[in-house]
Amino acid sequence: MPPYEKINSEVLSVSIESALNAALKVLHFGGSTVMADRTFRNIVSVDKVTKFDIMWRLDNLVVSYDSDGHTKTILKSVGSVGTNLILVSKVIEMSEAVRDGKVKVSEVDDELLKISESTPIHSHFIFILVAGLAAAFYSLFHHGSIESVLIVFASAVIGQTVRLQLQARDIRDSHITFICGLLSAGIASIFLHLGYGQVEIQTLIASLIYLVPGLLMINGFVDFTKQRYIFIGLQRMLNALFLFIILAFVIVTAYTFIKF
Repeated sequence: MPPYEKINSEVLSVSIESALNAALKVLHFGGSTVMADRTFRNIVSVDKVTKFDIMWRLDNLVVSYDSDGHTKTILKSVGSVGTNLILVSKVIEMSEAVRDGKVKVSEVDDELLKISESTPIHSHFIFILVAGLAAAFYSLFHHGSIESVLIVFASAVIGQTVRLQLQARDIRDSHITFICGLLSAGIASIFLHLGYGQVEIQTLIASLIYLVPGLLMINGFVDFTKQRYIFIGLQRMLNALFLFIILAFVIVTAYTFIKF
């Protein structure tokens, strides 16, 4: 294999682009920066690409590399970030297959498309049901009445249904949290205002428990503890804090309506 400077510019461009697309998918599906970086390096290692600079950000990825004596820069948007660790693992496995020579670099984009369009192991019904059960058990844990449990279950189920529809349209996480938070808390507050269930702040929190950005906080902490990803780690944690502020605003608004 010739040295880095002699790599064909077209081969180099394809290798960088394919690796970047795979790394973006890892972030898009909710993977950590460590996973995305490993995926990127697995693919570029095939063409012995070692001299590049990559800036990890939650909104954009920026890669700079030398091609024919000129520095080229690629900037791509991360887009909305979901939660599908099964697809994250599939992308990582695909990148390892590329590294091991089982998949060609030129086939990466097609493989990514297959992964994105693959039939999910769990249907939307399961995700909706889990959201409702999480809300119900949270209410039970805080000694909620049967009426309260039913209210938060229904609120979370409806909210999660809308959430999945919005995520499919690549709506920003902050907008989804605000819309679904208002919807779930609004439904719960109406029933509570009418005299059903226990008028407590825990009831409203339970109806929104499915919106807590747990994975975002975990990934942020993992990134922050790695010195190479401090910036994106801070971004993740600040984004999680912003989502918590949105949820707090929604809860206060709904609770004010109940007491009105």
